[in-house]
Amino acid sequence: MKKQSPTIEWHILDECIDGRFASTFAHVEPEIPPTTPRRRRFYAYIASAALLSLLTSGWLWHRSQSNLDRLTAEVQEVTEAEVWAAAHSDPQLAANLTADPSARKWHEQFEREDSVFAALQAAVHDTTSTMDDNVSVDVDIDIVDLFDDQAVVQVTLDTGISDDSYRQVRFYKSTAEGWLHTAPDVTWWGVQRQFESTYFVFEFRKRDAGVVAEAAPQVDAMYAKMRRDFGLAATPPGGKAIIEISPTELPGVALPRSNPAGRFVVPSPALYLAPATVSDAELVLQSIALQLSAAVIEETVVQYQIFWVHDENILSALQLWALWDLDLPLAEWHEEVVAWRLGAMQAGKPGSVTALPSHYEELCAIHNVWLAAPSLLSIPLTCTELDRAPLLSPSPVGLSATRLEELTARIFREDSILPGGILWPSPSWATVMLATLFDYTVSSYGREQLPIFLAGLGHYRDWPAFSLAVFDTPSSELAADWYAYLVAHYAHVENVE
Repeated sequence: MKKQSPTIEWHILDECIDGRFASTFAHVEPEIPPTTPRRRRFYAYIASAALLSLLTSGWLWHRSQSNLDRLTAEVQEVTEAEVWAAAHSDPQLAANLTADPSARKWHEQFEREDSVFAALQAAVHDTTSTMDDNVSVDVDIDIVDLFDDQAVVQVTLDTGISDDSYRQVRFYKSTAEGWLHTAPDVTWWGVQRQFESTYFVFEFRKRDAGVVAEAAPQVDAMYAKMRRDFGLAATPPGGKAIIEISPTELPGVALPRSNPAGRFVVPSPALYLAPATVSDAELVLQSIALQLSAAVIEETVVQYQIFWVHDENILSALQLWALWDLDLPLAEWHEEVVAWRLGAMQAGKPGSVTALPSHYEELCAIHNVWLAAPSLLSIPLTCTELDRAPLLSPSPVGLSATRLEELTARIFREDSILPGGILWPSPSWATVMLATLFDYTVSSYGREQLPIFLAGLGHYRDWPAFSLAVFDTPSSELAADWYAYLVAHYAHVENVE
């Protein structure tokens, strides 16, 4: 690709002309010798050449600037059309109309991003007193780089919710059909580099050097904290793992991953459609945390031989708690998610619609930055129309100490098998509630209790024996204390009975 640089060319021409004028027409104090007709013709030729050069360079500059303005306007028009279509119609249709057909791998990502815009736009309508169809996302577009057939664009969108806006770097390709949203070009990120921290080897490109320098020590601290909390050896087995910051990795699909052991791949921060209040370092840290927490829990299972638990409950809860225990964007929704689940468990009617979290669109939008859906973390939300579907199950029963004790009694696999060999179906609130059990344990017994808790999961086969050995408390009393903790710490559960 040949990069167009009309402005730079104009500056170079300008400097050359200035120098030529300065050398040709400089005022000299000594006596000027008489001019001859031949010398006068020479001066006239120089002056004419300089004037012609000035006029030509000016014409070239205006022509280049005109082309630049035209290309910029075209890119801006298609970007605004893409956002408008996503906010007012079918996001899939918007992606099909504006996305480069050759960028097949990215089509689903474009559709997901358009769906986020559509949901946020719906929230804007819901919060306005009149359903004004003219309400729309404000788009600010900055052309970062412009090539012969490709444009790199910094897009900022004001959603109208709170004071937040969303940002993203997008790539557009010039085609016979016009400019189309396309896959990122890795060459824009520059040459490959490597950096070694205490625990990891970071692989990245030049453009992401700054974010790696900022994030690397925080990744080390986060990893050391997880290992310490779970009672794992300070030095992980197998040497230093690799963390690659990739300009080709799809954002929004942090889980599940199929990377080789000892290698974690996360997208470059420029690729994320993210709130402007979330820094580039936080984008990378949260994505790494999602993968590292899963890897640490796999190591924990092996170390403590945790093979008898109903693992899709308690181990998923352990990862959820580990993520909530970090000072990262997803942890900010910890209290709202717990309070929502507690409220949703109150008595209702079969076929009724479960109430959604009070900041549902925002909660979905922030989780969608890294995840296809919160349900991948066992938070019972798909962030689709399924969340608004009527309940098909019997009326929910309000939370109580008894209900919590029943939940913990099902942690071990033998107690989870129903007659006929059927595994006890986990209620939708199970993982979120079990995550608060780790909250309660740390708050009431200290972090040093967590390794004892995990070792107990690998040693015991039923919850009553576990409760007495690990907490020195009968399971009924433990459930009552845990329930009291929930009531005291979550503002929306005062009426839970």
